[in-house]
Amino acid sequence: MLILDCNTPVAHVVPVGRDPERPHAAGDVDEAARVARLERSGALSRRSPESPLDVLGEPFPSGARILDALLEERAEGRRDRLR
Repeated sequence: MLILDCNTPVAHVVPVGRDPERPHAAGDVDEAARVARLERSGALSRRSPESPLDVLGEPFPSGARILDALLEERAEGRRDRLR
């Protein structure tokens, strides 16, 4: 699809996976090469193999009070800053 502004071509819209230089060619862009290129340019970074849930640590024991845990964490932070 050609996008025009006052009869002047300004953009060419092509389906994902098509080469913009050859909009009518059906050749798929190599996904691994695209990801590698984006990673090299700094536009993309792969997530670490560690699960995001690992940062949460151990779950609270049954009957734990969240307020007590918060106050304890804050106190530890204050003690660390005073060292």
